[in-house]
Amino acid sequence: MAVGFLTGLWLVASAQSVDTLTYLKQQQRHASQFNGVSIKLLAPMTFPQLKQTPATWEGALCKANGKKNKKAVKKSLCPGLRGYKAEFEISGEPRSYVDVQVFGSESKQGLTFSVQNKSGGFSKRVRIKKNGVGTFSAGGIVTLSNAHETGSGEYAFSYTVTALYQ
Repeated sequence: MAVGFLTGLWLVASAQSVDTLTYLKQQQRHASQFNGVSIKLLAPMTFPQLKQTPATWEGALCKANGKKNKKAVKKSLCPGLRGYKAEFEISGEPRSYVDVQVFGSESKQGLTFSVQNKSGGFSKRVRIKKNGVGTFSAGGIVTLSNAHETGSGEYAFSYTVTALYQ
């Protein structure tokens, strides 16, 4: 049995004199259900406000992993700020295991979004507890891939969550 879950991220940028200010939002489209297995988004992946200055290097990034990002403006799109992982709940057969795969990697207008790490995804085995529920989380990274292509506007990124029963 397989369950798929597609979620989207929207990046909005507003122009200012020198800096490009951006922030990232995530919205749950819907939870999918298939033969008693369901995936529910408990908390969306959130990034702090992103900031690009003339001093920001290409390759600078912002992580949504629950930890503070680097403070150096050259290397960070969100210096000293904290982004948070998406939290998911899987409902299914009690005391079973589910293999979860989370993938997403996409570039738009000078920014690249990837899930968890720069490779764009991960696989994990989740135990469904005796109450019929298991949980897992997924972080993300936004990287400045081309400083000359960024600008004002809205950026939409997405990633896919798939769960397979053992």
